[in-house]
Amino acid sequence: MKQLYFYNKCGIKEQKSEITFGDSKGLLTEIYFGNFHIKDIILNVDTKTAINYELDKEIVVMEFSLKGSCKCESSNSKKRIKHTLNTHNISYLNKQKRTIHCNATSKECHFFQLCMSPKSFLKFLDDDILVFQNFKKQILSKKNSSIVSESQNISSEMHLIIEQILNNSHQGILKRISLESKILDLLVLQLSQFSSEEKTKKNSLNKDNLEKIVLAKSYIEKHITKTISLVELAKHVGTNEFTLKKGFKEVFNTTVFGLWNELKMEKAKQFLLNTENAIGDIAFKLGYKNQRHFSTAFKKHFGITARQMRNG
Repeated sequence: MKQLYFYNKCGIKEQKSEITFGDSKGLLTEIYFGNFHIKDIILNVDTKTAINYELDKEIVVMEFSLKGSCKCESSNSKKRIKHTLNTHNISYLNKQKRTIHCNATSKECHFFQLCMSPKSFLKFLDDDILVFQNFKKQILSKKNSSIVSESQNISSEMHLIIEQILNNSHQGILKRISLESKILDLLVLQLSQFSSEEKTKKNSLNKDNLEKIVLAKSYIEKHITKTISLVELAKHVGTNEFTLKKGFKEVFNTTVFGLWNELKMEKAKQFLLNTENAIGDIAFKLGYKNQRHFSTAFKKHFGITARQMRNG
C-alpha cells in the first residue's frame, strides 16, 4: 500500500492510498472521524481478485456495490454474502478473517462502505419493526448477519449522497458536521427501504442489461453538460430506448433525465458555493443555452434562486 495523501484536522483523518492485490491495482480512500470509518475502494480487475484481511473488532457496515460484484466469506461462518451490481445492504461482522472475491466484466470494481460500532448503530433501530428486531437480535448474539437476506437496489438519491460524501469540499469542523449529516441521510434512505412493507422486487433485467443501465448512468455522470437523446444514449451503451427507460426506473427509481437534472443541479450548487464564477458562466458550463433557463431550473429544484444560494 502506497500512501498518496494524508489529512488530519478537527478530529478528521483522511487518506488516499494505492493498493495492489495480485494483478489488480486500485485506489483506497478512507475517512475517519468520531464513530465513523468511510472506505471507498476502486479496483481495476484483470482477473477474478481475492482480497484477504482480518477484522480485530466487531463492526456494522453500510455496504454499497457501485460497480462489479463480490462474494464475501468469513472464517467463522460457512455462509457467503453476495453483493451484486448496484445493490446495498447493512451487515454485522464479528472478529474474523475475511476473503472478498471480486468480479467485474467491465474490468472495474467500485465498493463504498460506512463502518461504525454496533453500539452506535443500534440506537437507530426501531424495535417496532420486525426486520430491525431480528437484526438487533443477531447483533446482540454476535452472529454475522445482514439486515435483509437479499441486497436491494441503490436508488438515485443514495448515489447522489455517496457522491456528496466523496467530494465534500468543506474544511475542518464544517466538514465533520457535513459528513455526519450525509451519513445519517444515507442511513435513513437504507432503513426506509428495508422497513417498507412492500416486498423487495427483484430486477427483471438480466445481468447484461443491468450492466448497460449502470454504464449509462456512468456516462451521464462524466458528460453532464453534453446534450444527447435517449436513442443516442441507448445506442452508446448497446441497448434500446425502451430498455433504457424501463431499466432506469427499475434500478434507480427515477428517469434518465431526472437523474441528469439532479447531477446538474448538484454541480451547479458546488460551483456557486466553491467558486466565484458568474452565474451566467455556470449556466453555460452546465450546457444551458441561456441563464434564464438555468435560473428557472435551479429555483424549481432547490426552492431558492442561484444568487440566494451563493449569498446564503
